Amino acid sequence: MQNKRPDYFSYLLRLWRNGDQAGSQPTDKEEAPWRASLQRPQNGRRIGFLSLEELFDYLRCETEGARGQDGERDEMGK
Repeated sequence: MQNKRPDYFSYLLRLWRNGDQAGSQPTDKEEAPWRASLQRPQNGRRIGFLSLEELFDYLRCETEGARGQDGERDEMGK
């Protein structure tokens, strides 16, 4: 039996920036990189990301193949 990719994902997204980081030079909070985490409400599992690029890469991998064969999205944008 094949595993079908889900057509719906739900996460709690958290975004933040840290000013001073341990072991590094003090930085202005506006220059600090964004950090992110996603938490699945179904099981509470949380995944952390050191950059927005890592977050976007993860979401791309999660949604890969989630569109129909014709590449069109349904009426809800999924």
